[in-house]
Amino acid sequence: AVMSPQSMMALIPLGSSKAPDLKERLDKAAESWINAVDATNGGFGAAPKNPEPELIRFMIARGGPARDAAIGAARALVAGAVHDTTDGGFYRRAIDEAWKEPFYQKTLLDQARIALALLDAADAAKDPKLRDAASGALEFALKNLQNDDGSFAAALDGTSDTNTDPAHRPVFAKVGRASVGELGMLIVALKRAGGDWFGKMAGEVDRRVRLNLGVDGTLPHINGYPAEATAWDYAAVALASKALGSDSLALTFLDRANKGYFDPALGRYMAAPAELPAGITFRAPCSSEPPSVETLALLDGVDSAIAAKIREGILVATEYDELPAGDALFGLSH
Repeated sequence: AVMSPQSMMALIPLGSSKAPDLKERLDKAAESWINAVDATNGGFGAAPKNPEPELIRFMIARGGPARDAAIGAARALVAGAVHDTTDGGFYRRAIDEAWKEPFYQKTLLDQARIALALLDAADAAKDPKLRDAASGALEFALKNLQNDDGSFAAALDGTSDTNTDPAHRPVFAKVGRASVGELGMLIVALKRAGGDWFGKMAGEVDRRVRLNLGVDGTLPHINGYPAEATAWDYAAVALASKALGSDSLALTFLDRANKGYFDPALGRYMAAPAELPAGITFRAPCSSEPPSVETLALLDGVDSAIAAKIREGILVATEYDELPAGDALFGLSH
């Protein structure tokens, strides 16, 4: 089987009594996703067509027919209208099954996630066109989503009411500020792309992230809100720190996420880090853009006890899902 590049991040082994059952479930999930391949248009499922980058990476790591399905999905993604060959980058999804009508938003996080998937697919298929498309996504993010002050926008949006004429390309506007976690995933993708320029830019983005670190090593949210950083942010920046060669810093960030947000009884990361006020008995689980915080934590290498709890929690959550989410599968497979 072709190993995912994430394997070089010193991932933890399965190593629990759940491992045989987990492998069987992952095998069945891969088979189900193979059956969901759109034989006519490529990719998985029907409209709306999502890029499914974590699913592509999971299927490549499975090898065999799953690997072939993932490579086909990656090629369909690059060949379709979600890939903007005029201005660069990738849109969030296609509205139709045939990859001809994009949804006019491009996010920073999607450029990083899709680039990682295409780099995996390029290595598996020995296809330089896929690598070029991955590089293009990262170049787009760096050149088009950076603000004048050096910060990054979260997305470019072209869905406003002024863009109603289908005969004209929409006008895009920057929206939001990228969170520390989104910048962390960009660093991971830049390091994965390799080369002098991408490596240099990873260092530049890292420098900007570090400018926003709290004096005690905490991560303030830099999207313009006074809220505390999320567990997702901590886990993503832990991955970025490891990609940059700082395992000790990665462990520091992951430790903060585990101590402040992880609920061992549920095997889930929670949205609120603080202790519950008197009379309150429930905290909502985290919800965020994929990949999930659980996936990021597993990829970074949480300790075996927490990893077992996370896997157990994800398996319970997906037990009745015929097609488990690609980011959950990607994390579980490692």
